[in-house]
Amino acid sequence: MYARGKKTHTASRPGEAPANDTGNLQRSITVSGIKSTGNTTWTATVEANTPYARALEFGTLDGSIEPRPFLVPAFNELRDEIAADIRDEIAKATSKV
Repeated sequence: MYARGKKTHTASRPGEAPANDTGNLQRSITVSGIKSTGNTTWTATVEANTPYARALEFGTLDGSIEPRPFLVPAFNELRDEIAADIRDEIAKATSKV
């Protein structure tokens, strides 16, 4: 725990997802570039666009920050749900055509 201004922040442990402090990391996550790459294959780019996102996900080369992965574990945990949501949205879109 440490003070940040008038607030106290409890940092995450290495290997855990980052602890929420300001919400900037979460708000920076975007999805773009959704496209079909075949009959049943789709791709998308998911990014966290804060300057420190990469360091949190993978750690730093000098070891000053140990990894606190959040994107890859979230995707792995929600993979089936994400696929179902995508299928539902494609079905809705194609039924309107």
